[in-house]
Amino acid sequence: MNLSSNTKPVPILGEIPAGYDGPIYYRTVTSKGFSSTDKLAFDETDPRIKELLAGRPFTGERRPAELVDPAGRLLPKWQRPLKGYIRQSVPLSFDWIPGGFTRAYVRDIIEELDPYKHIFLPRDMQWDDGRVERFYTMEWSKIDFFGRHDERPFLDIEKNGLTFVDFDNGRRVYTCPDWTGSFISRKASDVDATFGYIDADVIADLHFARVELLQNQTVISNALLQRLLQYGNPFCPSIFLVRMAVA
Repeated sequence: MNLSSNTKPVPILGEIPAGYDGPIYYRTVTSKGFSSTDKLAFDETDPRIKELLAGRPFTGERRPAELVDPAGRLLPKWQRPLKGYIRQSVPLSFDWIPGGFTRAYVRDIIEELDPYKHIFLPRDMQWDDGRVERFYTMEWSKIDFFGRHDERPFLDIEKNGLTFVDFDNGRRVYTCPDWTGSFISRKASDVDATFGYIDADVIADLHFARVELLQNQTVISNALLQRLLQYGNPFCPSIFLVRMAVA
């Protein structure tokens, strides 16, 4: 069954080193100049919109308790969908912007693999023809966001040759690897497909995350990718995937 509106195959880059037989993850790379949400608009009159923006620092350090209960379920206040509009009459060319706008079936698969480890807010989006479709947007929190200043970074320190800077306040900040500089590229040949290594203890059993050390790219597991591909290619045409390993 093909639910996806993108009929192109997913471009996957990066060679698996000889002898490596561990789990595979993928980091996302996005084409330059692509505006994935230029056809989307949200109801700015809803007071919850201002509340979301006020509590959403770019570093993704929102406190989960603002949106979910201790078990990870949305608080009643956020179970009521936010309203929005899609300013076009033709289908979107994607079903998922990793870490952002997603159709319901993608969210359901992620929730099945990572139950209550992510925060998805419901959005009822109205098309030009008047029909309403349920989408979701992700709210990053310390549940699934990994910062450059975390005591143990998402990437394996030794395998990736990570360097760091220590500040007077005792804070250590790790430097993004050089190969993440191509996280936005115009074409596949521009992408540095270096085979990066994830810290096994940090990723644990998580299937989806956003990583500041990867220039805020998202990372998905092979298990998640294979589940999604059963329904077609959910990604917008500007997305490349680059293979990663676990150390």
